[in-house]
Amino acid sequence: MYIETVPNRNSPPAILLREGWREGHKTRKRTLANLSHWPAQKIETLRRLLRDETLVSPQELFTTQRTLPHGHVQAVLGTIRQLGLEAILATRRCRERDLVVAMMAQRVLDPCSKLATTRAWHATTLAQELGVTEATEDDLCYKSLSEMERAFRCLKGIELRVRPIHHRTAERVTAHIFLCLLAYYVEWHLRRAWAPILFEDEERRAEGERRDPVAPAKPSVSAQQKKSSHQTQDGLAVHSFETLMAELATRARVTYALRSGDSTPIFRQVPEPTPLQARAYELLKLLPVAGN
Repeated sequence: MYIETVPNRNSPPAILLREGWREGHKTRKRTLANLSHWPAQKIETLRRLLRDETLVSPQELFTTQRTLPHGHVQAVLGTIRQLGLEAILATRRCRERDLVVAMMAQRVLDPCSKLATTRAWHATTLAQELGVTEATEDDLCYKSLSEMERAFRCLKGIELRVRPIHHRTAERVTAHIFLCLLAYYVEWHLRRAWAPILFEDEERRAEGERRDPVAPAKPSVSAQQKKSSHQTQDGLAVHSFETLMAELATRARVTYALRSGDSTPIFRQVPEPTPLQARAYELLKLLPVAGN
């Protein structure tokens, strides 16, 4: 048996499963099935089977080495870079800047102690993204902050959550509080951008920020609709800041390797974002994000 492609004038060619045999000096053939409606991948698989080729399933060919949450890291780092914070911390990339950015991002993702930070950012793609996989707790205690502090003295009106503080010296406490300021500045921008898909009224929030950040205000009709239906006008589920970050974290970066040996190349893959994830990236102006 074999597969033959037969031209069909102005129409697509016919894909036929045929059987051939010889009668004396003549070759005979007959059509067993018309495969024209089959998808191309299925036809090619059958063609390989008829050639007696060995087929291997993806599960037998590849092994999954690791799966790391990535989507929320991408959102936070993308916002940090859009705000230009990396350039303010240091005009050129260096290890100290990468460590500060990693601590800042981890503070937004999940605030914890310095020791816990070096462990937590290995449970996501954060350490890989910033090249700080080998950092220790001691590496996170940086000292020279005066220049960075001056750059951020213009920021006001941000209520900081700085506890728990696990430091004993005044210098490290100052560094910790300043790091919290940086992280809260990033979170503030994330909340503003994501207001249309959060349980917050973007109109009330914008107006409140112009007047008094802590002043109570009546929720608008749009906020009441979101709270009652738990859906946005686009039909997406409304989230809190924390649950939206958790939803983004489900977009993972998976590392694969061939099963043929330990020295074989590896490759990483990130799935397409869901509609909600795509909307969150769109609000942050981070699209396109496929394959990151």
